[in-house]
Amino acid sequence: MKELTADERRRSKRPAAFIWSNDAPRCLVDATAARLSRIVELHRLFNMGGISGNTLLLRQLHLAVLFAGGFRLTCYYYRGAYYKAFWADPPACTVGEPRKTYLGERSFPLIMQNVHRYFLYLALVFIIILTIDVVKALFFVDPISGNNSFGIGVGTLVLAINVVLLSGYTFGCHSLRHLAGGFLDQFSKSPTCYRAYACVNCFNRRHMMWAWLSLFWVGFTDLYVRLCSMGVWHDWRLL
Repeated sequence: MKELTADERRRSKRPAAFIWSNDAPRCLVDATAARLSRIVELHRLFNMGGISGNTLLLRQLHLAVLFAGGFRLTCYYYRGAYYKAFWADPPACTVGEPRKTYLGERSFPLIMQNVHRYFLYLALVFIIILTIDVVKALFFVDPISGNNSFGIGVGTLVLAINVVLLSGYTFGCHSLRHLAGGFLDQFSKSPTCYRAYACVNCFNRRHMMWAWLSLFWVGFTDLYVRLCSMGVWHDWRLL
């Protein structure tokens, strides 16, 4: 008699409850799982999962970190936070500094912070890509028939929350507020720009909250996808 594989044994023990484990191939967990049998195979950590069966190599990861990290590093809120925390510049409000001139971000290297507005354009592209990932995560592949069916899993919710938090952070960006209408001297001359400015300003009022929540949730999302792709966690299907 043929011995069952680990995957077949897992399917045979599937509970009859309304929440069940999804073992069907998905874009979320498909690529690395087929190449990793035990967590001790640490060299597989360099393959961060994949899209359409292709592994995500370390050099591709560098691009993702460059674009997303560059957007946060040059963020107006983060700049104010780490200027004070690491450089004590300024140490506090109404506190004098031991210098006579203040160049601000008009000289090298801090003038490079102005690249933030260009990282914003890349961040908006990332929002679109991540939204497409959420849509793809709404469809499950039947392992027998190969047909797609609509469904919602824990991974779907994790990815969706990630998009919501990143959108709140990105759409509250100071550079986007300037593009929406901050460049105007009189809002009365452009009511449309004023409404767009007010919308962005609504997110901007809680920019610090969006920044930290999205930062930690991005880390959790990456960890969730990583562990699912390694077979350590299983993506539970809810619907």
